[in-house]
Amino acid sequence: MCDKEAPGNKPEASSLEPLSSEQPLIWSPGGHQPEGPTVSIDCPSCGQSWVLSEKFRGCRIRCKCGDWMNVPQELAPLAFPGELGLAILGESTRKEEGLELPSHGVYANGAFERASHASKNRWISLTILDLSLIMSGFWGIQLAFLFLLPVGKEELLLPLSTPIIGLWILMLSYLRKDLAFRGMRLPRLSYFLEALAACAVFFAMALLLDRLMRGSDHISPLHPILRVMGFPLAIGVIAAFPAFFEEVAFRGLVLGRLTALMGDSLGAWVAGLAFALAHGVSFAFPLLLAIGVYLSFLRLRSGSLLPGMLLHFLYNSLLVFMDMS
Repeated sequence: MCDKEAPGNKPEASSLEPLSSEQPLIWSPGGHQPEGPTVSIDCPSCGQSWVLSEKFRGCRIRCKCGDWMNVPQELAPLAFPGELGLAILGESTRKEEGLELPSHGVYANGAFERASHASKNRWISLTILDLSLIMSGFWGIQLAFLFLLPVGKEELLLPLSTPIIGLWILMLSYLRKDLAFRGMRLPRLSYFLEALAACAVFFAMALLLDRLMRGSDHISPLHPILRVMGFPLAIGVIAAFPAFFEEVAFRGLVLGRLTALMGDSLGAWVAGLAFALAHGVSFAFPLLLAIGVYLSFLRLRSGSLLPGMLLHFLYNSLLVFMDMS
């Protein structure tokens, strides 16, 4: 514990007076406003407000009334650069280890690599819980409908299960809305243009993969579904709704959890893997993995979920158009 007088052992009263009745007393060595990150504290005895430099965290400061104040050790959550309303640690505290970080909030790349063992374990537990609930929504609900549907009615699986899965994911995302929905804002136009170009590339890869694995005379598995739903409903169920709730789930909630724990690169790969596994293991798995990883990096670079939603919607819509032709 470091003990400091404020300022000097016997300071002059004039150097300790607030600038006005509505402004807090600002102090740093020399009695001037501190430079860089600051921390605010109120004297428990007289109620005087102080604004101190971050370097005094963990120290004791003596107020003008003679009482000692303990400057808290806690540090603000790390935030993604450019996100409003979220504090970013100053450079003087970035090398701190063993930080006690809350299990709620938004954290930057690898924040929990510097967290205490208990904080990291809580975050890991919540990450596993959220990912398990999301995957159970995709797998469990579809398996339940497969079990309940009469034989020969498998074409009803997608139109019936997708809205239920979407509602399950949105309910879970609302409980974690600080992570899931924080990317709902407009990025630069260039990211939307990039999403359009990437959609064209992925759709071309899907066409090539489909021809290589199935041949040119196969009947698409979407044909009976389109016959049941019709084109407008198919666009809503297969393209629009999944484009929203899957991006919120995997590029919002899951990616936010994983990047704080693993860093941006590894977190993007694991989130992409979870996205591919949620759609089942099939011949399209490598393509789904590539799409999932790309969408994760697009979210991290753009700071927005919207370009990924556009790509997701257009890609699924093109699949519907392809199976109608």
